[in-house]
Order: sequence, then structure tokens, then C-alpha cells
Amino acid sequence: ASRLTHPSAGTFDINMPLTGTAGIEDRSSATYNAVFNFGGPVTSGNVTVTVGTATPGTPTFSGNSITLPLTGVTNAPTITLHVANVNGSGMTAGDINFSFLIGDTNGDGTVNSADVGQTKSQSGSSVDGTNFREDVNVDGTLNSGDVGLVKSKSGTSLP
Repeated sequence: ASRLTHPSAGTFDINMPLTGTAGIEDRSSATYNAVFNFGGPVTSGNVTVTVGTATPGTPTFSGNSITLPLTGVTNAPTITLHVANVNGSGMTAGDINFSFLIGDTNGDGTVNSADVGQTKSQSGSSVDGTNFREDVNVDGTLNSGDVGLVKSKSGTSLP
């Protein structure tokens, strides 16, 4: 998952599937958090960027999860994170793709009028588990700042 905290609204995840098409993180942040969940407790392991540009920080281990901060992520790439040497999980290695496309609130790989309309329709609402993707500037409110950011990214898409 890609996890971000929206001040006063809570922490919300966007699923990043293990197979098939990569999930799309549409929110804008200086630091993203990649979260890897396992079937048992995890106390060690490493995660590297094997495709794309991102700078991994120091992973943290809590219960069945590894959280890895990522900085230096540009708009519209898909990066591949390689997870290896995870203890206690039965997993030795694996690759997970994460796509980043600011403003793609409906997750279809293109920022367009559908995303602008979706964000406008939520303006003024409280951020919750059903509309957090429209809080693209991650400030905990849904307003013209989010609409403007989505509009500014209109026409961008994933390769």
C-alpha cells in the first residue's frame, strides 16, 4: 500500500496489488510511505528501488509490516520496489510496482475532466475513507486547492 496521513482526517492507504496492473498513488507528497504487509511478524528485511527514481529511507518494522519512506519520486513514473531477506514471513524476495500520477483521483492512468469533476464534487466535504483520494494536496480538507492541483495536472498520464 501507499500510506499518507491527511492532518486531522486520518491515515489512508491506496492498495498496490502484488500482480497485474500497478496501483496508482494520486496524492502529492514530499515523502511517500510504502507499506508491505506479511502473514506473520517481521523484524528485518530490505527494500530497494530496482526500476524508476525514488530514494528509499530507513525501513521500520511493526508487527506484520515493513514501512519504507520514499522521497524524490517524480510525477508519472511507475517504480519497482524489490523486497528481500524478510525474516519470519516465509518470503525471500519479490517485486511490487507502484505508479505515481498526481491528480488521477479515479486511478485510470490519465488525469482529465473526470478527475476534475470527481474532485469538484467532493469540495467542501470532510475527508474520510471514501474520498481521501480527492484530497490530492494531503492537507486534510477538500477544497479549491485540490481542484486547482488536479486541473494543473490535466493531460498527464502514465506511459
